Amino acid sequence: NNHEKKMLGEKYPFAVNKLLSIPNGVHCRQGVYCQHQSCKPHHFLCVGNMSWKKNLNYTLGLFYSLKKKLINSHLFTIGTGIEDISLFYNYNLNKKDITNVSRASFKEMDKWYAACPYLIVSSRFEGCSLTILEALSYGIIIFTTGIESNREIIQDGYNGYLITGSNIQSDLDVIVNLLNKNENLITVRKRAVKTARDFSWSKQVLKLEKILCKE
Repeated sequence: NNHEKKMLGEKYPFAVNKLLSIPNGVHCRQGVYCQHQSCKPHHFLCVGNMSWKKNLNYTLGLFYSLKKKLINSHLFTIGTGIEDISLFYNYNLNKKDITNVSRASFKEMDKWYAACPYLIVSSRFEGCSLTILEALSYGIIIFTTGIESNREIIQDGYNGYLITGSNIQSDLDVIVNLLNKNENLITVRKRAVKTARDFSWSKQVLKLEKILCKE
């Protein structure tokens, strides 16, 4: 991403003019997910393993508090790499609250994106997040940490929402206040889809071709 490109340029100034950034691409879809649903379930998606980088322990703590405010909410944790008993051990949560899929193929992801109108990304570090781009292509409302790479994709309140990833009360307020307003978020969903189209594979391939064909 551009942030890493800048950091490398500062560290290796002799190579700054040779550094190029081509982000991940995404397959775009027609229409906007949930556009015609009158009642959207409080289903939250989280994708990633239990590493320090993904900060999934924080997501679980946030959802524990979120469940008290939105009693019908449900969390789908995909690709955790661990079984249910390990995931629930430190939290007063169970299968009624969380659907844990320890491993999922790329082809399976479609059904999980389609099941969840909301995505939580608590990462401490990311490149150009493929999960965020894929979620945008479905028109999913994204709550993500405001690290540099994520801010290159998400504009707070425009095509998604930024959270701290470190302050549960603050992040809880952002999510609960937005959902309790019961506002129609279709405009944000449309902007999300538009953002995904700006990162479409066709556009990214053209950028790559220009670089590779440059004399």
